[in-house]
Amino acid sequence: MLGGVDVGAAEPQTAGGSLLGGCNFMVLSQGKIVSVSARPTTEWSATVAVYKDLAPVAGVGQAAHHSSKIGMLVQPAGTPYFLHVLVSPGNDQATLAKIALKAL
Repeated sequence: MLGGVDVGAAEPQTAGGSLLGGCNFMVLSQGKIVSVSARPTTEWSATVAVYKDLAPVAGVGQAAHHSSKIGMLVQPAGTPYFLHVLVSPGNDQATLAKIALKAL
């Protein structure tokens, strides 16, 4: 279980470029993929600025933004990275928030 979502085994994402690492999970019962990846905090502002449809989300990390197109971006307090959480297909805010809180 990851934030209340019944996920399968983790498939690691290899670090490369600005990707610090992460994991993909198959949700076989629902035909979905859950992805949690980390990127450097130095890219936070530019990433948030690029996506015009992001909406702030309260109660998840130091700062969080959601879009049904790209998922959720979460800046944990005091870390040198931020998280990009997505569920495909889907990206509903409640599910993403549960997964992000578990990943924090």
